[in-house]
Amino acid sequence: MTHSPQSSAVSTHILCPALIPDASISASASEIVAGAIQDLDRGIIVGTRTYGKGLVQTITRLSENASLKITTARYYTPSGRSIQEIDYSHPTGNGEFATIPDSLRKSFRTAHNRTVQEGGGILPDSVVNDPDPSRLYQELLRKAMFFKYANRYSAENKTLPEKFTITDTILKDFEEFLKEKKFEYQSEAELKLRDLQDVAEKSQYGKEFLESVGRLKTLAGAEKTVALQRNGKEIRKTLKAEILGRLKGDKKRIEGTLQDDSQLMATVALLKNKKAYDALLSGKKK
Repeated sequence: MTHSPQSSAVSTHILCPALIPDASISASASEIVAGAIQDLDRGIIVGTRTYGKGLVQTITRLSENASLKITTARYYTPSGRSIQEIDYSHPTGNGEFATIPDSLRKSFRTAHNRTVQEGGGILPDSVVNDPDPSRLYQELLRKAMFFKYANRYSAENKTLPEKFTITDTILKDFEEFLKEKKFEYQSEAELKLRDLQDVAEKSQYGKEFLESVGRLKTLAGAEKTVALQRNGKEIRKTLKAEILGRLKGDKKRIEGTLQDDSQLMATVALLKNKKAYDALLSGKKK
Protein backbone atom coordinates (compact mmCIF):
# COMPACT_ATOMS: atom_id res chain seq x y z
CA MET A 1 0.00 0.00 0.00
CA THR A 2 1.53 3.37 -1.00
CA HIS A 3 0.56 6.96 -0.51
CA SER A 4 2.22 10.06 -1.96
CA PRO A 5 1.48 13.36 -0.19
CA GLN A 6 1.25 16.57 -2.21
CA SER A 7 3.90 18.33 -0.16
CA SER A 8 5.55 17.77 3.17
CA ALA A 9 8.88 17.41 4.89
CA VAL A 10 8.89 13.80 3.77
CA SER A 11 7.45 14.24 0.29
CA THR A 12 10.55 12.75 -1.31
CA HIS A 13 9.89 9.45 0.42
CA ILE A 14 7.72 6.60 -0.71
CA LEU A 15 5.42 6.30 2.27
CA CYS A 16 4.63 2.65 2.81
CA PRO A 17 2.70 2.11 6.03
CA ALA A 18 3.46 -1.35 7.31
CA LEU A 19 0.56 -3.05 9.05
CA ILE A 20 1.71 -5.30 11.89
CA PRO A 21 -1.53 -7.13 12.76
CA ASP A 22 -0.39 -9.52 15.44
CA ALA A 23 2.84 -10.04 17.34
CA SER A 24 2.40 -13.81 17.28
CA ILE A 25 2.63 -13.94 13.47
CA SER A 26 4.83 -10.93 12.69
CA ALA A 27 8.24 -12.46 13.17
CA SER A 28 11.64 -12.75 11.57
CA ALA A 29 11.53 -11.56 7.93
CA SER A 30 8.49 -9.32 8.45
CA GLU A 31 10.21 -7.72 11.45
CA ILE A 32 13.31 -6.95 9.39
CA VAL A 33 11.19 -5.23 6.74
CA ALA A 34 9.23 -3.28 9.36
CA GLY A 35 12.47 -2.28 11.11
CA ALA A 36 14.02 -1.06 7.86
CA ILE A 37 10.95 1.03 7.01
CA GLN A 38 10.97 2.51 10.52
CA ASP A 39 14.72 3.17 10.74
CA LEU A 40 14.84 4.88 7.37
CA ASP A 41 11.63 6.84 8.08
CA ARG A 42 10.06 5.58 4.89
CA GLY A 43 6.73 4.80 6.50
CA ILE A 44 4.72 4.37 9.67
CA ILE A 45 4.45 1.03 11.46
CA VAL A 46 0.92 0.41 12.74
CA GLY A 47 -0.32 -2.41 14.96
CA THR A 48 1.25 -4.25 17.88
CA ARG A 49 4.80 -5.06 18.95
CA THR A 50 6.30 -7.81 16.82
CA TYR A 51 7.53 -11.15 18.11
CA GLY A 52 11.27 -10.43 18.43
CA LYS A 53 13.00 -13.17 16.43
CA GLY A 54 16.38 -11.81 15.42
CA LEU A 55 18.47 -14.98 15.20
CA VAL A 56 19.41 -17.26 12.30
CA GLN A 57 19.81 -20.97 13.00
CA THR A 58 21.60 -23.59 10.98
CA ILE A 59 20.41 -27.18 11.47
CA THR A 60 22.84 -30.05 10.96
CA ARG A 61 21.58 -33.63 10.79
CA LEU A 62 23.53 -35.82 13.24
CA SER A 63 21.71 -39.12 12.91
CA GLU A 64 18.38 -40.64 11.95
CA ASN A 65 16.63 -39.11 14.96
CA ALA A 66 18.86 -36.25 16.08
CA SER A 67 19.85 -32.83 14.76
CA LEU A 68 22.03 -29.99 16.02
CA LYS A 69 20.70 -26.45 15.79
CA ILE A 70 23.29 -23.69 16.08
CA THR A 71 22.73 -19.94 16.00
CA THR A 72 24.95 -18.70 13.19
CA ALA A 73 23.83 -15.11 12.63
CA ARG A 74 21.80 -12.19 13.98
CA TYR A 75 19.44 -9.80 12.27
CA TYR A 76 20.08 -6.06 12.61
CA THR A 77 18.04 -3.16 11.25
CA PRO A 78 19.69 -0.30 9.31
CA SER A 79 20.22 1.76 12.49
CA GLY A 80 22.18 -1.11 14.00
CA ARG A 81 19.66 -2.39 16.52
CA SER A 82 18.86 -6.04 17.17
CA ILE A 83 15.24 -7.19 17.18
CA GLN A 84 15.91 -10.29 19.33
CA GLU A 85 13.70 -10.58 22.42
CA ILE A 86 14.93 -13.70 24.25
CA ASP A 87 18.47 -13.74 25.62
CA TYR A 88 19.52 -17.37 25.17
CA SER A 89 22.93 -16.70 26.76
CA HIS A 90 21.26 -16.27 30.16
CA PRO A 91 19.11 -19.29 31.13
CA THR A 92 16.90 -18.83 34.19
CA GLY A 93 17.63 -22.32 35.50
CA ASN A 94 14.16 -23.84 34.98
CA GLY A 95 14.50 -24.55 31.28
CA GLU A 96 13.51 -21.02 30.28
CA PHE A 97 15.52 -18.02 29.17
CA ALA A 98 15.51 -14.39 30.19
CA THR A 99 14.34 -11.48 28.09
CA ILE A 100 16.27 -8.25 27.86
CA PRO A 101 14.97 -5.86 30.56
CA ASP A 102 13.83 -2.42 29.39
CA SER A 103 16.55 -0.74 31.48
CA LEU A 104 19.26 -2.48 29.41
CA ARG A 105 17.79 -1.83 25.98
CA LYS A 106 19.97 0.49 23.91
CA SER A 107 18.50 3.44 22.02
CA PHE A 108 19.15 4.11 18.34
CA ARG A 109 18.21 6.89 15.94
CA THR A 110 16.19 6.80 12.75
CA ALA A 111 16.97 8.83 9.62
CA HIS A 112 14.88 11.70 11.03
CA ASN A 113 16.56 11.39 14.42
CA ARG A 114 13.63 9.68 16.09
CA THR A 115 14.49 7.41 19.01
CA VAL A 116 13.94 3.66 18.65
CA GLN A 117 15.05 0.86 20.94
CA GLU A 118 16.61 -2.54 20.37
CA GLY A 119 15.30 -5.88 21.57
CA GLY A 120 11.74 -7.07 21.92
CA GLY A 121 10.84 -6.83 18.27
CA ILE A 122 9.62 -3.68 16.55
CA LEU A 123 7.44 -1.30 18.54
CA PRO A 124 4.96 0.35 16.15
CA ASP A 125 4.90 4.12 15.68
CA SER A 126 1.15 3.93 16.15
CA VAL A 127 0.03 1.16 18.50
CA VAL A 128 -3.40 -0.28 17.67
CA ASN A 129 -4.38 -3.25 19.83
CA ASP A 130 -7.14 -5.64 18.90
CA PRO A 131 -9.63 -6.29 21.73
CA ASP A 132 -8.84 -9.33 23.84
CA PRO A 133 -10.92 -12.29 22.65
CA SER A 134 -13.67 -13.47 24.95
CA ARG A 135 -13.54 -16.82 26.71
CA LEU A 136 -16.42 -18.00 24.53
CA TYR A 137 -14.57 -17.06 21.35
CA GLN A 138 -11.39 -18.82 22.48
CA GLU A 139 -13.28 -22.01 23.25
CA LEU A 140 -15.12 -21.91 19.93
CA LEU A 141 -11.77 -21.68 18.19
CA ARG A 142 -10.14 -24.36 20.34
CA LYS A 143 -12.95 -26.82 19.65
CA ALA A 144 -13.03 -25.93 15.92
CA MET A 145 -16.70 -24.90 16.01
CA PHE A 146 -16.27 -22.17 13.38
CA PHE A 147 -14.50 -24.65 11.09
CA LYS A 148 -17.11 -27.36 11.57
CA TYR A 149 -20.05 -25.02 11.04
CA ALA A 150 -18.49 -23.57 7.88
CA ASN A 151 -18.12 -27.10 6.51
CA ARG A 152 -21.81 -27.78 7.06
CA TYR A 153 -22.88 -24.39 5.74
CA SER A 154 -20.84 -24.84 2.55
CA ALA A 155 -22.34 -28.29 2.04
CA GLU A 156 -25.85 -26.84 2.25
CA ASN A 157 -25.19 -23.61 0.34
CA LYS A 158 -23.23 -23.89 -2.89
CA THR A 159 -23.20 -20.14 -3.62
CA LEU A 160 -23.04 -16.89 -1.67
CA PRO A 161 -24.47 -13.44 -2.39
CA GLU A 162 -22.00 -10.84 -3.66
CA LYS A 163 -22.06 -8.92 -0.38
CA PHE A 164 -22.20 -11.80 2.05
CA THR A 165 -22.72 -11.01 5.73
CA ILE A 166 -23.55 -13.03 8.82
CA THR A 167 -27.23 -12.29 9.33
CA ASP A 168 -29.17 -12.81 12.54
CA THR A 169 -30.62 -15.93 10.92
CA ILE A 170 -27.16 -17.41 10.31
CA LEU A 171 -26.07 -16.51 13.84
CA LYS A 172 -29.16 -18.23 15.23
CA ASP A 173 -28.44 -21.27 13.09
CA PHE A 174 -24.88 -21.32 14.45
CA GLU A 175 -26.31 -21.24 17.96
CA GLU A 176 -28.50 -24.25 17.17
CA PHE A 177 -25.48 -25.99 15.66
CA LEU A 178 -23.57 -25.54 18.93
CA LYS A 179 -26.46 -27.12 20.81
CA GLU A 180 -26.46 -30.07 18.42
CA LYS A 181 -22.74 -30.54 18.98
CA LYS A 182 -23.25 -30.24 22.76
CA PHE A 183 -20.71 -27.42 22.90
CA GLU A 184 -19.96 -26.40 26.48
CA TYR A 185 -17.48 -24.08 28.11
CA GLN A 186 -16.88 -22.23 31.36
CA SER A 187 -17.03 -18.45 31.25
CA GLU A 188 -14.42 -16.27 32.93
CA ALA A 189 -16.96 -15.39 35.62
CA GLU A 190 -17.63 -19.07 36.32
CA LEU A 191 -13.90 -19.84 36.57
CA LYS A 192 -13.34 -16.94 38.97
CA LEU A 193 -16.33 -17.94 41.08
CA ARG A 194 -15.13 -21.53 41.21
CA ASP A 195 -11.77 -20.33 42.53
CA LEU A 196 -13.56 -18.10 45.04
CA GLN A 197 -15.68 -21.01 46.22
CA ASP A 198 -12.59 -23.22 46.63
CA VAL A 199 -10.86 -20.55 48.73
CA ALA A 200 -14.00 -19.99 50.79
CA GLU A 201 -14.45 -23.68 51.50
CA LYS A 202 -10.81 -24.19 52.44
CA SER A 203 -10.96 -21.15 54.71
CA GLN A 204 -14.22 -22.41 56.23
CA TYR A 205 -16.29 -19.36 55.35
CA GLY A 206 -19.83 -19.25 56.65
CA LYS A 207 -22.86 -20.85 55.04
CA GLU A 208 -24.34 -17.49 53.99
CA PHE A 209 -21.21 -16.54 52.06
CA LEU A 210 -21.07 -19.89 50.27
CA GLU A 211 -24.75 -19.65 49.36
CA SER A 212 -24.12 -16.16 47.90
CA VAL A 213 -21.32 -17.56 45.75
CA GLY A 214 -23.65 -20.34 44.63
CA ARG A 215 -26.27 -17.81 43.57
CA LEU A 216 -23.65 -15.86 41.62
CA LYS A 217 -22.58 -19.06 39.87
CA THR A 218 -26.20 -19.65 38.84
CA LEU A 219 -26.45 -16.11 37.48
CA ALA A 220 -23.14 -16.49 35.63
CA GLY A 221 -24.42 -19.69 34.04
CA ALA A 222 -27.61 -17.97 32.95
CA GLU A 223 -25.58 -15.17 31.34
CA LYS A 224 -24.06 -17.70 28.96
CA THR A 225 -27.40 -18.02 27.19
CA VAL A 226 -26.89 -14.56 25.69
CA ALA A 227 -23.10 -14.79 25.34
CA LEU A 228 -23.32 -15.38 21.60
CA GLN A 229 -25.20 -12.12 21.09
CA ARG A 230 -22.99 -10.24 23.54
CA ASN A 231 -19.86 -11.32 21.65
CA GLY A 232 -21.56 -11.17 18.28
CA LYS A 233 -19.05 -8.90 16.55
CA GLU A 234 -16.01 -11.16 16.92
CA ILE A 235 -18.06 -14.28 16.27
CA ARG A 236 -19.66 -12.87 13.10
CA LYS A 237 -16.24 -11.81 11.82
CA THR A 238 -14.73 -15.27 12.15
CA LEU A 239 -17.83 -17.06 10.87
CA LYS A 240 -17.79 -14.83 7.80
CA ALA A 241 -14.11 -15.53 7.19
CA GLU A 242 -14.54 -19.30 7.51
CA ILE A 243 -17.57 -19.46 5.19
CA LEU A 244 -16.03 -17.16 2.57
CA GLY A 245 -12.85 -19.21 2.62
CA ARG A 246 -14.78 -22.42 2.12
CA LEU A 247 -16.96 -21.22 -0.77
CA LYS A 248 -14.89 -18.48 -2.44
CA GLY A 249 -11.28 -19.15 -1.51
CA ASP A 250 -8.65 -17.37 0.55
CA LYS A 251 -8.59 -14.18 -1.53
CA LYS A 252 -12.29 -13.51 -0.97
CA ARG A 253 -11.96 -14.55 2.66
CA ILE A 254 -9.33 -11.87 3.24
CA GLU A 255 -11.16 -9.24 1.19
CA GLY A 256 -14.42 -9.91 2.98
CA THR A 257 -12.98 -9.36 6.44
CA LEU A 258 -10.86 -6.26 5.78
CA GLN A 259 -13.67 -3.90 6.76
CA ASP A 260 -13.71 -5.48 10.22
CA ASP A 261 -9.94 -5.18 10.71
CA SER A 262 -9.40 -2.43 13.30
CA GLN A 263 -5.69 -2.17 12.56
CA LEU A 264 -6.27 -1.81 8.83
CA MET A 265 -8.92 0.83 9.44
CA ALA A 266 -6.49 2.74 11.66
CA THR A 267 -3.87 2.53 8.91
CA VAL A 268 -6.27 3.89 6.28
CA ALA A 269 -7.33 6.72 8.62
CA LEU A 270 -3.68 7.61 9.21
CA LEU A 271 -2.99 7.67 5.46
CA LYS A 272 -5.84 10.13 5.02
CA ASN A 273 -4.57 12.35 7.82
CA LYS A 274 -1.46 13.85 6.22
CA LYS A 275 -0.74 16.14 9.17
CA ALA A 276 -0.75 13.28 11.68
CA TYR A 277 1.28 11.09 9.33
CA ASP A 278 3.98 13.72 8.86
CA ALA A 279 4.04 14.47 12.58
CA LEU A 280 4.85 10.83 13.33
CA LEU A 281 7.71 10.84 10.85
CA SER A 282 9.12 14.23 11.79
CA GLY A 283 12.31 14.75 13.78
CA LYS A 284 15.57 16.61 13.79
CA LYS A 285 17.84 15.88 10.89
CA LYS A 286 21.16 14.34 11.79
